[in-house]
Amino acid sequence: RRMASMIPGARFEVMPGCGHWPQYEDAKTFDRLHLDFLLGRA
Repeated sequence: RRMASMIPGARFEVMPGCGHWPQYEDAKTFDRLHLDFLLGRA
């Protein structure tokens, strides 16, 4: 959160229940967040 607050336009996301493998533990949320970022919707 602190790092994100220092970077203009940055966003901090928490994926509850996920550890070091969010892309496997909650693939749907992970994919949505990354697509939003890549497509400039973040």
